[in-house]
Amino acid sequence: MGCVFCDLGMHDVQYSNATFVARLDIHPVSPGHMLLIPKRHVERQSELVANELLDLEEARRAAECYVERMGPEVLRRRYERIRDAARSENSPWFVTQALAHTRFGEKPDGFNFFVNQGEAAGQTVTHLHCHVVPRYRGDVHDPFGGARSVIPELANYTRQRRKTPRVESMLEL
Repeated sequence: MGCVFCDLGMHDVQYSNATFVARLDIHPVSPGHMLLIPKRHVERQSELVANELLDLEEARRAAECYVERMGPEVLRRRYERIRDAARSENSPWFVTQALAHTRFGEKPDGFNFFVNQGEAAGQTVTHLHCHVVPRYRGDVHDPFGGARSVIPELANYTRQRRKTPRVESMLEL
């Protein structure tokens, strides 16, 4: 069985360097959500060699610049093409949400950059891919803690907490 990212090749690439391609995510969480995908099949970031890590950083910067400079007409055309191709059962729904975003086509106020490595971390395609997610003021109620929000009750580390009983370690039992 082939790899979905290896099989895509250079289709709908917005940026490319020696090691990585950048393309719009077909399940965007915000307008301009990009994926950075190594051309070589690797599953984890730790498998990248030094020059590939440099290319990853170059691709991240290029993706952010691309999103900041891409006009709403270009983004709309690209999303309509993704929506109409229905590359997955749910991609049209996600693209429709991005197209309806109240700040669609505007310059983002910030970015999240992250990678899910391993099934427990939410990796669904076992080919390394890094997310560059544009963020807009007001897109969530409380963005405090950023990526820490993957476990919502632990996101805000400045909020006062009740003292909890000491948890016994497995070694002490």
